Amino acid sequence: MSAKKKSIGPKTIRKLSPAERKWRKEHVRLLEIEEKHLELLDELARKEYLAEKDAQTIADAKVRGNCLAQMDRNLVKRQKCCTHRKGGIISNIKSQQSIGLALYQGNSNQYAVIKHQMINGDIWVRCLRCGKWWKPPCRSEFKLDRDYWKAMFEYESALEFPTMNTMSGSVQCNFHQTLKDGTLVDASEIYRQRMANFR
Repeated sequence: MSAKKKSIGPKTIRKLSPAERKWRKEHVRLLEIEEKHLELLDELARKEYLAEKDAQTIADAKVRGNCLAQMDRNLVKRQKCCTHRKGGIISNIKSQQSIGLALYQGNSNQYAVIKHQMINGDIWVRCLRCGKWWKPPCRSEFKLDRDYWKAMFEYESALEFPTMNTMSGSVQCNFHQTLKDGTLVDASEIYRQRMANFR
């Protein structure tokens, strides 16, 4: 037995009456108004969210900046208190702070520093206790000559620290810059400026 398929003819679509057309037109207009209103509310909410997010990002950055500034101040304070010397006796321990204080109060004749000769021949000195660096100062970083010479005196003093530690080094190179007229000039200062913020 084969099943016969019923043929389905074209559907007839009823035409809307004038009242229904008017209602439908009004309903579509109201839906468009509501959609625009919701889009506006969504846009306002998004802008408010972004403004809050920006404000929070700025607040977080300020907090991190204050934290980093405080850490730098504490580091400078520790480095000023440090004798940069080996040795020291930890006595009368009452807290972790007293241990930390004793670590910065070495009393040996030898200094707790390491020295390293850089690729251009400069010698960098670092305290093993507080982490302070002494590097050849760049003249361009100082407005006054007396500040430059003060930094140079401090650096040269650090070079003279007596220590039993052996200086490390690297391959030595000379840095030159060619001027427009073809003459070579020493470019060690340029190298120092680029390495100034290295820790």
